[in-house]
Amino acid sequence: MFQKVRVGLIGVGQYGSTLPSVINWNGPEGQLAELVAISEVDEQRLTEAGQHCGGATMLSQDYRDLLTNPEIEAIFVATPATVRHPILKALQAGKHVFYEKPLELSLDKADAIIAEARTRKLLCTGNYQWDFLPSLDRIRRMMNDGMIGKPLEICYEGKRRPACNEIMEIGQHMACVAERFAGPIVSCMAYVLRNGRPITADDIKNVRDYSPKSRHLGVGAGDTIKAIYATESGIPITATYLPDEYDVQACAIQINGTKGRIQARGGLLESLFFSPYGADTINNLRSSGRGWEEVDLGLWTINNGDEAKVMVDPTMNPAYKLFAMFAQAIRDGGSDPFPLEKARRILEAVLLPYESARVEGVVKTPLKGLHPLEQWSVDKGKKPTPLY
Repeated sequence: MFQKVRVGLIGVGQYGSTLPSVINWNGPEGQLAELVAISEVDEQRLTEAGQHCGGATMLSQDYRDLLTNPEIEAIFVATPATVRHPILKALQAGKHVFYEKPLELSLDKADAIIAEARTRKLLCTGNYQWDFLPSLDRIRRMMNDGMIGKPLEICYEGKRRPACNEIMEIGQHMACVAERFAGPIVSCMAYVLRNGRPITADDIKNVRDYSPKSRHLGVGAGDTIKAIYATESGIPITATYLPDEYDVQACAIQINGTKGRIQARGGLLESLFFSPYGADTINNLRSSGRGWEEVDLGLWTINNGDEAKVMVDPTMNPAYKLFAMFAQAIRDGGSDPFPLEKARRILEAVLLPYESARVEGVVKTPLKGLHPLEQWSVDKGKKPTPLY
């Protein structure tokens, strides 16, 4: 019988409290990992986590205690986006890492993580679970079967939350999905607006200043973002994030082709629709309500109040499958199920619109260095708004 991968969890916040079930999942291949240690700075949350995770024999408010424990092989980093340093520290301590998105908030720090993982030959896998959604496999089959003809464009939009919040939240997932069908992004032209005017350096704030209920997402700017990406495949991607008062906005991605269109909607893109009307004419583009038929995926639908259920159900939450692949790769000496290079491209995709706004023009990949908004503040001689 194989030995389970011993895992330490850093952070038990919004999602960290549900992650023990992901780590300890007894899936089709058996239980591949076990949670043996938890670190959380909040004493009450740490105590509660320990009570619900009987297998975790080590509890600490200092994450470094987990990194010096020789029995721990892998670290699951579930800290806020503004607390990414445990990823690099864990790699430096010789631990494999599984982390909640994003990889980092700036590309210079992301590049440091990638270099460390490659030097030490360690796995560092991001929980970009949308890349493993069952609806995406169905979309690929529909495209391969020629149902939409030649793909012309991919469009996606966020939920009803302020744009600078949503681009860091759902934008990373959407960019990941879009890359799956259009390939890597090569350039971007974007408009970032606040109250209908282009943003300036004075609009750069902490995302929570724009959206007090937001999670800790670092720096942001604007209430409207419209970005057009060029890709290696030649299929353009359009991303739209509108002010939160726009009721028509929903979490959705649409692929338009010469013979038809496919649209996936919902909190985890669990609802799929097809229209046999192509998007090769202005008339058809304007007839967005024509011919849409739902494609039966045999899946669940997320209703109000179902989010907690989804998080702890392996049939709904792709994170279970992704973490199991990560644990299997550690055991078998395999490769990252979600490569670091792709995680970097996803981070780059959500930073490109800000860089385009900063330089007032088209921006090509790869980006390097500071967060564009941080760089903008430096360029204007202003004290940068802290990323962390």
